[in-house]
Amino acid sequence: MAAREDLYSKILPRRLRQTRPGTVKCGSSLDVLLSMGFPRPRALKALASTGGRNVQAACDWLFSHVDDPFLDDPLPREYVLYLRPSGPLQNQLSHFWQQSRVNCGKNKAHNIFPHITLCQFFMCADQNVEALCGALQGTVAQWRGRFPSPLPLDLYTSSNFIGLFVEEQVADVLKLFAADFATEAARKAEVQVEPHRKQLHVTLAYHFPSQHLATLEKLARGIEVKLGCDWLAVLFSRDIRFANHE
Repeated sequence: MAAREDLYSKILPRRLRQTRPGTVKCGSSLDVLLSMGFPRPRALKALASTGGRNVQAACDWLFSHVDDPFLDDPLPREYVLYLRPSGPLQNQLSHFWQQSRVNCGKNKAHNIFPHITLCQFFMCADQNVEALCGALQGTVAQWRGRFPSPLPLDLYTSSNFIGLFVEEQVADVLKLFAADFATEAARKAEVQVEPHRKQLHVTLAYHFPSQHLATLEKLARGIEVKLGCDWLAVLFSRDIRFANHE
């Protein structure tokens, strides 16, 4: 499987969400869960764990965790800010993931979907998640029209790593976006976010046997990096108990 999302719950800025019949905003979702008799800490944990999508998703999560001994523990979730590709480039990346696994077997890159990491993992208490989402929405609004498009990506290969690196000057712009988000997150949600300081890139393959390098590199060169792509700024979260799981 090329894109592992089962340990992650995503929060998209509202302007990027599709409106679906029957969905409820996060604030009213909490009110509905409370009116159904769920304790506030459990309701907040369910909304945080399902990305605040709707009441039904939160209820399903609560009913599936009734035997979880940590359900009422105030364990915060870990969050991270990714840029995720969409459109034609995303389709080509997914094709690469599938073909690389078919031809060479699984490597470490198959543990997670294609993305550019914009910050380190950080923790946020459940009661501050809505404010954290607001911080991302506010930052996206401030940056509307300022993102370079398309993102220039260069293929890089070594003996055990293949990736698409963002051109340095453009990467500096993305790091400024991440820094602005960190400022907003500290102000609105009282969390400390450390922007990613390493070279920004999309990992294609790593920790693979050396005999697979030529095949993987050939597949990677088939990716048309100049294809159209909308990059989505997305918050993902995970249960801290699964932080070291693949």
